[in-house]
Amino acid sequence: MRTAVIGISGFAETHLKAIAAHPALLSLDAVAIRVPYAPGGDEEHREKVLEAQGARIYRDYREMLRCERERIDLVTVPCGIPVHAEMSIASLEAGFHVLCEKPAAGNLEDAERMQACRCRTGKHLMIGFQHLLRPSTQYLKRAALGGEYGRLLSARTLVSWPRSAAYYSRNLWAGRLFVEGRPVRDSPLQNACSHFFQNMLYVAGDGPDRCAAPSMIYAENYHIADIESADTQFVRLRTSTGVEILFVATHGATELVEPITEYVFEAGEFRWTYTGEISFRSKNAGSSFHEVFHDDVGDAHDLPFIEAAGILSGKTPRSTIDNALDHARAVDSAFNASGGVARIRLDGAPVDLNTAVRTAFETRSGFAELGLEWARRGRILTL
Repeated sequence: MRTAVIGISGFAETHLKAIAAHPALLSLDAVAIRVPYAPGGDEEHREKVLEAQGARIYRDYREMLRCERERIDLVTVPCGIPVHAEMSIASLEAGFHVLCEKPAAGNLEDAERMQACRCRTGKHLMIGFQHLLRPSTQYLKRAALGGEYGRLLSARTLVSWPRSAAYYSRNLWAGRLFVEGRPVRDSPLQNACSHFFQNMLYVAGDGPDRCAAPSMIYAENYHIADIESADTQFVRLRTSTGVEILFVATHGATELVEPITEYVFEAGEFRWTYTGEISFRSKNAGSSFHEVFHDDVGDAHDLPFIEAAGILSGKTPRSTIDNALDHARAVDSAFNASGGVARIRLDGAPVDLNTAVRTAFETRSGFAELGLEWARRGRILTL
């Protein structure tokens, strides 16, 4: 798969590393690099290395798209959320398959434009939800479709990934709702923790590689950091397939809690952890969790690139703009349902956010439903 990458810093480094790790499947043929170089980095040196390795260098991605017709197969978009739609659509229209980083776009309208362009051009548009492609997630998808455990009734995720002020100062869109009029809605649900929410929608979908659409949603959005968007979120929704999904995530707590997701079936409960371990507990009295599956995929970031290379042999990608639309719809609805983003403040008194997120997860209750002083009740939206 002859590949071009837009950018070489930030998350583009992950794309470049994944391509280099699979030389039998992918080659790096072209790179778009802006000048002046990003401050504080070594982009100039990395450009020389890439050029020495045979990559063609461009200063503007649109020039690269014009000049690389018939010479590359795939364009990857590891750039910021505000430009996902613009760059993906331009690349599709230029005749290339596209691998765009997650989330698909800053809002549902842009994601739908991306899907329409994919349909119009006949090219594949993949979205970088790499954890959807992990063998452990695929194991749960098969369990949900196979019927051996009965119907999937509910799923819930807890994740606490603390982020410092540096996380929000790394670019112009981090922690923002809008940038130059473009929706971003950067938040755990939209960005860093979006994988685990998308996994639940995917497992709840009623067909292979289909996600479940949200039909009803309740949400609360907060920030404890000095940012515009949310760093702490509670989302409860019901899907079109009748599954209740719960999502509790924060960047504002001090305690690190790696992602954990519980899937409740009629016959028992699966527990998925960030390490790819799946345990199962049946509903029989006295039963306890025991490990039933464990994946070892190395760097999960490589999976979308391996998936993209399969297009050349006629394989259909699984993480696409089509099933990413349900994630985009849920993000839009979650911000609308919460009525905005509320500041977590207790007039100088400390806020125990660590306990708050754990309690919300364990009781399946929003922060306002728990009666926390700083919380503000959202509303229920029927979609």
